[in-house]
Amino acid sequence: MGGAIADQLAAQGADIVAVDIPLPDREKSLRAHTQAIAARHNVRAVAIPTDVTDLAAVERLFARAKAEMGRVDIAVATVG
Repeated sequence: MGGAIADQLAAQGADIVAVDIPLPDREKSLRAHTQAIAARHNVRAVAIPTDVTDLAAVERLFARAKAEMGRVDIAVATVG
């Protein structure tokens, strides 16, 4: 679901910070999907594997997102 939302936002011109749990098999998929979105929609996109159950990790995520993208306008959480 999160990937589809990211794709639709990118189609409207939004830059994307994609996040998934930091597991080796999921990180590779996250990076590939994020790169595909960036190429398809000509937007900036970065993949940041993060354990969103860890508050300190989420704080680092937002700090990195702001550093790489300049600001965060929309945050979508689809954690199941």
